[in-house]
Amino acid sequence: MTRVLHDILKLLLIAGSMAALVACGGGGGGGSLGPVFDPNVAPQNAQAVAGTGGISGPQNTISWNPVTAATDYVVYWDDAPGVTANSDVLVPVPVSSTELTHVGLTPGVSYYYRVEARAGSQTSVLSAEVVGTPQAAFTPQNLLDVAWNGTDTLVAVGNSGVIFNSPNGTSDGWRPAAVNPAANTSVTLAGVTWDVDGAQFLAVGGGGSVLTSADGDTWVTQNSQVNIDLEAVVWTGSQFVAVGGSATILTSPDGITWTRQPAIPPVVTGTLRGVTASSSLVVAVGNNGAILTSPDGVGWTARPSGTSSSLEDAVWDGSQFVAAGAGDTILTSADGSIWTASGPGSSGVSYFGTTYWASSLLPVPLLVVGGSSGAIVTSSNVASWVTLPSGTDKQLNGIIWMDGQALTHFIMVGNEGTVLTNAR
Repeated sequence: MTRVLHDILKLLLIAGSMAALVACGGGGGGGSLGPVFDPNVAPQNAQAVAGTGGISGPQNTISWNPVTAATDYVVYWDDAPGVTANSDVLVPVPVSSTELTHVGLTPGVSYYYRVEARAGSQTSVLSAEVVGTPQAAFTPQNLLDVAWNGTDTLVAVGNSGVIFNSPNGTSDGWRPAAVNPAANTSVTLAGVTWDVDGAQFLAVGGGGSVLTSADGDTWVTQNSQVNIDLEAVVWTGSQFVAVGGSATILTSPDGITWTRQPAIPPVVTGTLRGVTASSSLVVAVGNNGAILTSPDGVGWTARPSGTSSSLEDAVWDGSQFVAAGAGDTILTSADGSIWTASGPGSSGVSYFGTTYWASSLLPVPLLVVGGSSGAIVTSSNVASWVTLPSGTDKQLNGIIWMDGQALTHFIMVGNEGTVLTNAR
């Protein structure tokens, strides 16, 4: 009886070993079955960036996250919402790519897209529907900044004194300002902002230029009292603060009367290129990693940034300041005095514009940073970054968001008249 039990146990051990071997993929160096395609999982994070395009004209660039074990992708589209697998198909996209640019589009028309992943004969459910509404190019000049009045007007400014406005930057096109004293001059308008309390736009630029407008269409020249290039301006809630060359800082309660603030300590002598404000602190950034802070726009303190890279723009996101600049530089600070590097690791990219949107209209608040070669990165926490394909290689200089229309969207402006929009 003992021998019989012994043989039975031996057989059970052999059978168990064989089963384990099969589960591991067999002998001789086999492995797991590898990733498996799940047709019930749709491509995630579908996005559409609408652009003025180049030779190809108005275009939309659609992108999405990679899908496990997919062999290629299909993008369906229509010029009306409700895209299905029976809608028109763009060229199939190989698995090596997760983006596609749809060219030759009609300006001001909205195009809708959904993405499908494929693995041989298997197809996934479709992605969420996204929409892009491109515009035709309207200027060859570099556009350097953009602002929104909170309701129905966008303003973009740039080289040669150009000022353009649009009700929404998507379905309605951009047009030059009807009255613009800087038009067709050598003045570069580098910054523009909106004064909520005074209900006016204010633009700054070369040679101390300051222009104001209530509607974005009729502009009036103001006297800044300086002949120094101004690079950026912000409305703090009680005054305008403009910054520029030679560490120049100007303040004004109304955009008409300007005061130049005392010189900053010698450590900061270069150009200040960006300025932002929270409810209690103004932050200016500039060349050689310069960062200055002030509680009132009058008394300023130089802060160590930990970088010598030029800082081009800054934004307050509701809980911290974010500064962006050359050499993949993105810095964050809760109080304006201690700064931490948070760059996304985009080699060779310099950033020139940033904005932050915290709204009930977005699933999560979002930071958007744009820069050289059409680079766009986004983040909801500055700890991790997502690259958003833009469909352009032109430098992006200014970013704003608007939610005054049926669609909420970001608007980005850049070199050679580039204008991009990204609906959310």
